[in-house]
Amino acid sequence: MDVHGLDGRELNQVWGDRPQAFLGTTFAGFPNMFILYGAGSVPYALECQFNYVIDAVRRLGDRDLRWIDLKPEAQERWRREIENRSLDTVWTSGGCTSWYTNAAGENTNNWPGPWLEYRRRTRRIDPADYRAAVSS
Repeated sequence: MDVHGLDGRELNQVWGDRPQAFLGTTFAGFPNMFILYGAGSVPYALECQFNYVIDAVRRLGDRDLRWIDLKPEAQERWRREIENRSLDTVWTSGGCTSWYTNAAGENTNNWPGPWLEYRRRTRRIDPADYRAAVSS
């Protein structure tokens, strides 16, 4: 599937063999694009992601925004956090082989932490993590 973001960037090329999404839901350079997919308890993760996306859509309407887009620095911070939190997990140090780990040995898991923390972090977006364009 061809998905193009800002400056004509294509998602498959941006992700390459290391897909990553902030909170498992959005990524820099693709305004107003949110993906929903579960991990762990799929219904629970999806419910959390629905709340996150609903908050984003409300903010778009309430503030008369054309789009919001995750800041690249927020995505990079997220990637580093997930890498650090995954260091002592079976995915990276336990000798486990799974689809979460790519050929370079990088863990692409979207959430290695407690699910109550995930719920708290997806309750609403943090506007500081996003840039926005006002409707004209």
